[in-house]
Amino acid sequence: VTLPLQRYIDILGMRAFKCQQGWTSAAALSPHLLLKQVDLEEAIARTNCRWAAQSFGLYIFRTISRMRELLGSGQRYSEAVIGAVGPKYLNVLIPSETTQILELKVPVSSLCSSSCISEYDPVTQSTKLTMQNGRDVDTLRISSWHAPRMSCVIARNFAQPIPHHASPNSIVVSEMKFHAQKDFVFAIGLKSFPESFSSWPDLSDWPQLDRK
Repeated sequence: VTLPLQRYIDILGMRAFKCQQGWTSAAALSPHLLLKQVDLEEAIARTNCRWAAQSFGLYIFRTISRMRELLGSGQRYSEAVIGAVGPKYLNVLIPSETTQILELKVPVSSLCSSSCISEYDPVTQSTKLTMQNGRDVDTLRISSWHAPRMSCVIARNFAQPIPHHASPNSIVVSEMKFHAQKDFVFAIGLKSFPESFSSWPDLSDWPQLDRK
C-alpha cells in the first residue's frame, strides 16, 4: 500500500504512458486522464513540488523530535556506522527504530591535532590516523563501510539559533570512540563548533556557524 499522493501520480503516469503508446483506447480513459504534453508536464512538476515539500516537512519533524531527546550532554549510540570516507569528511550513520537513518558529517580535521595527523588513500577510500603518544605511535585506519566498531555521542548545537532548527548543523557529533585493538576517543564537538561546546557560547557569529 502506497501513499495516496504516490498512488495517484503512479496511476496517472501509467495511464498517460499507455495512451501515448497507443496501448489503451482514448475512449476508455476518463477525460481528466487525456492530458496534453503541456498539462502532463505541469502535473509532474506540481507532484514533484509536493513530494519535495512533504520530504522537507518530514525532515523537520524528525529533526525536532530527535532534538527534544538530546538534552544535556547528548545521547550515546553504540551501533553507529562509518559510511563514506572522503579526504575532508566522514559520514556517520546513526540507526533508528524507523527506516530513516540519521546521517551526520564529521570533518577529518576535527580528528587531528598536534599529535595526530591524517593521511587519505583515494584507492581504498580510507583515512589513516597516526597518533604520537610520547615514544609510542598508534595508528587507526578508518575505511568506507569497513571501519572498526564505533560508538558516538550526538548532541544539540546550542549555538544554533532557534529559527535554524532544520539546519544540517542543528545536531552534531560531539564525540567518537573507536574500539580497535585499543580504544581511541576523539572530542569532535569541541573542535568543530567551539562556540557551541565552550563554557560561554558566542552567538555573534551564528551566520558563519550555519555555513560550516
